[in-house]
This record gives sequence, C-alpha cells and structure tokens, in this order.
Amino acid sequence: MRSIHRQFLNYLGGLTASSGRDRVKSLPRRLRQLCRRYPFFYAVEIVKPYESVDGLRLADILVELDPELAGLAVKVNQGLVRFGLLRGEGRGLIDGIDGETAVPRLWDLYAEVHIDERLEPLVRRSGLTYVRYRDLLVFFAVQPIDEETQDEISAILTGGGFELRLNRPSRLAPFLYPARGALGGHRRRTQPV
Repeated sequence: MRSIHRQFLNYLGGLTASSGRDRVKSLPRRLRQLCRRYPFFYAVEIVKPYESVDGLRLADILVELDPELAGLAVKVNQGLVRFGLLRGEGRGLIDGIDGETAVPRLWDLYAEVHIDERLEPLVRRSGLTYVRYRDLLVFFAVQPIDEETQDEISAILTGGGFELRLNRPSRLAPFLYPARGALGGHRRRTQPV
C-alpha cells in the first residue's frame, strides 16, 4: 500500500506543479513573520478535517487537474476508496498508513478549493492576511478583526461542510507569545506588539 501511495504522491506532484497549485510553505517561519508584522489575529481550527472531505468533490478536483480523467469523477472516487485513501461511503480521507501517504496532499488540494478559494474574496475585501496549515486557519490584520468579519469567516467555513473548533489557540502559542484575551471563543491579540 505504501508504494501505491508513493506513486500517487508522485502523480499528484506532477499535476499540481503544472497547475501552479503546489505551494510549499514553512508555517512556523511564516507565522512568526506575520506575528511581528500584524498586531491582531483571528484563529479558527477545523474539527476532524480529513473526515469532512466529500469524495465526489475531491474526485472533481482531480478530474479538473487531469484532463485525461474527464467525465470519470465517479470512477476516480471509487479508485480512492479501493486504494485506501477514502472511506467506503465516499466521505472522509483515511490517514492510517505509516510512512508516506497521499492523504495530507489530497486534503491540501481539497482545502485549496473548498476553503482558500471561498475565503479569498472576504480576505481581500477586509484587508486580511490569511495562512492555512492543514486544519488551522489564521487571519492577520493591522486593526482588530470585527465580529461581523469573524462571523462571515465562520459562515463560509460551516457552509462548506466544515465543523469549527473554538477555544483552541494553544497551537499558536509558540508563535504568539504576547497574545491575550478571547473573543467569541477565538483568541486574538488585543494589544499591539
């Protein structure tokens, strides 16, 4: 199974490199830079991100990336199930293989379409800077992020089928030492650094 996952990772690497979707980021470094630059942030965590993946939507993304798969979304979905990447009912990625697995990369592709692209208009309109790493989303701003914008972020995410976890900023703690205060269940810096 590992060799299948490795081959699939190579296949995905070729698809995403040609589409411009392959963006490798150093999150700790990027978060530190943003924390120094922007005095306010808003963090959201997605509950069980792999389980929230819809197999047919994921198959549609792969079909869009590879023209040779045109019209084969259902078969692609069945293939993902057969090779142990997707649960039998077609909802939720499986991350149980030791070593190299394609699941994190598949989640990343899914999140780029169903999270990043949906949030982009709001982020631009609000003047926010946004970072996502797996299930953690952090929005940075030069002024406090108002409740309306926070609610709009939550609505976009829950509307996309994602469940959000509140009061979990502890994953940011190493990057946000001066963080204080909580608002609406989401921690944000209340004092500029």
